[in-house]
Amino acid sequence: MSGESASVTAGALGSAAPGYRGATMAMHSTLGFTGSFFGPPALALLRPKPLPGDRGHVAGDGPESPEAGPG
Repeated sequence: MSGESASVTAGALGSAAPGYRGATMAMHSTLGFTGSFFGPPALALLRPKPLPGDRGHVAGDGPESPEAGPG
C-alpha cells in the first residue's frame, strides 16, 4: 500500500468537506502511523506459523552446539 499512499491521501482529502480537510489529514496521518507502528508486532504475535522463507531455530545451530565452530 505504501506505493499508492499519495493517491490514497489525495482521494481522502479530495472527498473531505472543505471545512474538515485539516481534521481529515490529521486522522489520515494518525491512522497511518498507528498502523505502521503496531502492525509488525501484531503480525508477529498473531501469525499461526512461520511464513515461507522464515528460517526459525534449527536444532544444532546454536552457539553451544559443537557444529557451530569456534567463536
